[in-house]
Amino acid sequence: MGNLDSGRRGGKRTVEGAASLVLDINHVVRKMEGRTAHLLHLSGIQRGTRFFILLETTLGDDGQGSMFAMHASTPNPDGAFHPEDFEGAQGYTVPLEAAPCHLGGQRWYFLCPLIGWRCTKLYLPSGAAQFMSREAHGLAYRSQRIDPMQAADARLARLYAKLGGSYGNPNTPVPSRPKGMQQQTYALLRSELESELAWFRPRWEAWAAQRCARVDAAFSRHCRSMDRFSRKYGLNYEPE
Repeated sequence: MGNLDSGRRGGKRTVEGAASLVLDINHVVRKMEGRTAHLLHLSGIQRGTRFFILLETTLGDDGQGSMFAMHASTPNPDGAFHPEDFEGAQGYTVPLEAAPCHLGGQRWYFLCPLIGWRCTKLYLPSGAAQFMSREAHGLAYRSQRIDPMQAADARLARLYAKLGGSYGNPNTPVPSRPKGMQQQTYALLRSELESELAWFRPRWEAWAAQRCARVDAAFSRHCRSMDRFSRKYGLNYEPE
């Protein structure tokens, strides 16, 4: 199992690890404020470099739309937008599509330029040329790269924090009800916490015992090696 903080190695790059810039369709549509066409300037920081993003979005009454995107990094130390930053930048079009909601109205989606899937977010990882879906870029979320023990450990830390306590390990006492928290809310959070502890504690104890056994075995090997070395060279060696 290793260290609880070790995580899985290899596999897909993560959204966070790739320093991805993110476009959210809900943000784009809100900025249009009911207009059928809108020019939007956005900016973001990626690995210390400021990017400027130009979006020209059109939404049709037939549920079809499009977004022309262009982006460029700026060498300006003040980080301010200058039109010349876009000289030589290549633009591209992202199709948009609306789907009806169960309770009326409609919800807009991006259509990934590469695979055509509906998505609410597009990503631009470090080194990429276009905003595309997470699947098209082969990205995973960091939460998908941790094992069940790490996930449970993180949930426990969040629950202890909600109850005003500090989480150290599964034997940390459950915090008493914080001042101002309703009894019902406290009871629900405490029940959730105790359920997580019931699942996690025996597994954590088994993991801790395994780690201790490994340390003991390593120390025993070290003592035997030093004993052989001492006898070979006539030294006095006594492990502390």
